[in-house]
Amino acid sequence: MKAREVQASVFGRMQAEREREAKRYRSEGEEETAKLRAETEKQRTIILASAEQQAQRLRGEADAAAAQIYAQAHGKDPEFYSFVRSLQAYEAFVGKRSTLFLSADSTIFRYLGGSQPTAANRHEKLSAE
Repeated sequence: MKAREVQASVFGRMQAEREREAKRYRSEGEEETAKLRAETEKQRTIILASAEQQAQRLRGEADAAAAQIYAQAHGKDPEFYSFVRSLQAYEAFVGKRSTLFLSADSTIFRYLGGSQPTAANRHEKLSAE
């Protein structure tokens, strides 16, 4: 073998060795990346589950407080409570651009100025007697 052939052979082996090391480093880096991504996803899942659990608990507490407030309001003035619930029901199924036809004996018609006395009118009549 000539010196140039030996030199080319040595350089070829050196280059192959460096390529193997580079592949090994890339492989290790990809493995570490996969581990970090898995750990991050695990932490994300735990955080989201915890947040959802806390949100559900807070919603439950708020619903309980609202129910208590409604119960107290109903006990103080059942007529007003009935009026508010009727408004909420209408708001739920009637859109802003809807036209609503009411019969003369409907609850909401009574509240909006129908002929039946309201709770306030009844209180006035009782205090006048």
